[in-house]
Amino acid sequence: RQDDKFALTNGDLSMQYADNTVSGTAKDGKVYGVDTLWNYAHEYVLADNFFGSALNTEPAQMLYMMAATVHDDHTSGSLPLYDKCSAVEIKRTGGGSTAVALTETNVGDQMNAAKVSWVWYQGNFSTSVDGTCVNYVPQENPFQYFTSTQYSANLQDFSLTNFQNNLTDTALPSVTFITPAPFVSMHPGSGDAANGIEWLDNLVQMVKNSQVWPDTAIVVLWDESG
Repeated sequence: RQDDKFALTNGDLSMQYADNTVSGTAKDGKVYGVDTLWNYAHEYVLADNFFGSALNTEPAQMLYMMAATVHDDHTSGSLPLYDKCSAVEIKRTGGGSTAVALTETNVGDQMNAAKVSWVWYQGNFSTSVDGTCVNYVPQENPFQYFTSTQYSANLQDFSLTNFQNNLTDTALPSVTFITPAPFVSMHPGSGDAANGIEWLDNLVQMVKNSQVWPDTAIVVLWDESG
């Protein structure tokens, strides 16, 4: 729409897309294309008329999802205050800033109060815990922005192998968030999109082939618009 200034605000990248001819060779030697994702959309559902809650850069969308707030200009585009890797990332890039401390109630707090089990899995989060910060993106961990949930027991490292074990021994919490490591995130410049599609396909198939599948819903989200 011309009157909502969506493309104007987000820039040219918001109008780019990938069709089902885009493909690449993943680490397993197979060719993965956007058609892998498109097939899931046809089998289940695609929210193809969806727009971000805030016309702003990350972590705005994640903060909106986790605490119904985009906070303020001191947080938009900034790194989480409590994450050890924020300072490492600022030094590496030579710029950026850390966010202010967020004290709002987030959905993790609400689930704890309601005694609903949950976990935030993130690829290479263990390197944030030990401060080595290898292939980990602190800005993609919204719970590290909040005083109440930073480095809590609910935040854990992720690997497909460990996740499969949890599916086998029914150790999976009621609510599970999963953020991949950069090289399998499909984020431009982070790695071959085929590796990300392979990773997601493997994840979905693990759940489908497990005993939790009859009682599980999977929601797949990409960050920001475009």
